[in-house]
Amino acid sequence: MSAFIIGVTDFGVDIGESRLEVTKGDGALSLTVEIVGDKTAFDRAVTDDDAWSWALYPPRFYLRELPISTQVASSQLTLSLADGDDHETALYMMEHNPVRDLTIKFLSPSKIQIDGRVDLLGDEKAFRIQYESA
Repeated sequence: MSAFIIGVTDFGVDIGESRLEVTKGDGALSLTVEIVGDKTAFDRAVTDDDAWSWALYPPRFYLRELPISTQVASSQLTLSLADGDDHETALYMMEHNPVRDLTIKFLSPSKIQIDGRVDLLGDEKAFRIQYESA
């Protein structure tokens, strides 16, 4: 099951727009994750919860070309990134919002869980993404 939860709101996942890639280049592996919230779930959240009335688009999380080891991509190991500024990563929701305290868990080679914190308009919220690529 896929989920894109910010605070207590699940924005769902647009499977067609989201991706999880482990690529090999120059003898090293890198991880790229792009997760996009589902438009229907987003519209419902914006309508049902006044806290999201400022948002025009579903949230988008990205983490690009993070160097990883072979063992991480093939097991249930955890990567922790205290400061997302060291990598090309953010949660886009009307602007590119920095993320911190990221924990990335490979639940299988094609399934990932990402937990972290993001500041949205001065309101810090926890977020969790669960995604399985096809």
